[in-house]
Amino acid sequence: MERRDGQFPKSPTITKRAFQGRSKKRLILKVTTKVFAGKGFNQPTILQIASKANIAEGSIYDYFKSKKDLLFVNAEERMKNFLSDLHRKVLK
Repeated sequence: MERRDGQFPKSPTITKRAFQGRSKKRLILKVTTKVFAGKGFNQPTILQIASKANIAEGSIYDYFKSKKDLLFVNAEERMKNFLSDLHRKVLK
């Protein structure tokens, strides 16, 4: 995870490329959430999502098989985050 000072972590288990890949995937998911919230699932295209994220359309296919896959992975990630936060708050 990128630190607030913009530096990459000093961990031997993660490469700069792997870190950037995870960061790009998170960016795609974040933009997808906004696009789907505004236009629904059927109207937007992968190209429109890529344009909003300022990345190439093909980059999305590096992480997701299809728009449908993007929808389901997005929902799964959001549910994981919700359950993680809930678990952390319950154990406080």
